[in-house]
Amino acid sequence: FVFISLYYLFSSYFNAVGKPEVVTVILVITLLIKFLSSIFAVARWGMFGAASTSTVSYFIGGLFFLVVFQRASKKSLRDIFIIRSADIKYVWDIFANSWKTNKVQLP
Repeated sequence: FVFISLYYLFSSYFNAVGKPEVVTVILVITLLIKFLSSIFAVARWGMFGAASTSTVSYFIGGLFFLVVFQRASKKSLRDIFIIRSADIKYVWDIFANSWKTNKVQLP
């Protein structure tokens, strides 16, 4: 579940900053990994093999997204995953402003 969340989070980021080719390349790599591993695993282990290949491909794709995002943003893993008080204040300010104006306006 965590790695599929990374998929959605980072693919949205790269699409928003105008780099959809990054998303496409990572998704194609993940698709190839899933397809090739499924040929073997599903024939051998059935449903368990299908579930396992999906989990492994999401894990690898999530790691690819994380590495590419980290390099593109030049942020440490700590900066990416640890929530700071400034982050909470930023989100609070957005919600407080949208509550007052009935519109979401990013600062």
